[in-house]
Amino acid sequence: MIEEGIVKEVRQDRAFVEIIRSSACKKCGACQIDPEEKVVIAHAINAAGAKAGDRVEVELNFDAVMRASLIVYIIPLIMFFIGSIIGFYWVRISAAGPQNPVIALACGVVCIAVAYGVIKTMDRKGKFGKKYNMKVIRVLK
Repeated sequence: MIEEGIVKEVRQDRAFVEIIRSSACKKCGACQIDPEEKVVIAHAINAAGAKAGDRVEVELNFDAVMRASLIVYIIPLIMFFIGSIIGFYWVRISAAGPQNPVIALACGVVCIAVAYGVIKTMDRKGKFGKKYNMKVIRVLK
């Protein structure tokens, strides 16, 4: 996905680009910004050497968007189901009484919190790499 924008600020190898959202951008949903929001500030790798005030093209690889969505949404969802199943059977085995769905839900919530904690820790350590970042690919005239 390629969008045009104006560089507002440059810090080291990063450019902060103001992008006027196109209709395709509004439908994508990758950035989880209100679809009615007309402008978004993107943090992008400044591969083209843009300066503040330059009009640029910014690229976000569609495969990277799909992989990032998998990491942020699908893996925690799977962990929630695994935690719920563990909680359901743990109560069933340990208690002679009726099953309590609240414990299964609580185990699911704990597992989803652990999944998000692991994802956040890996992100801070740079384990996901720069392939998930936007990139300024060229300066427009």
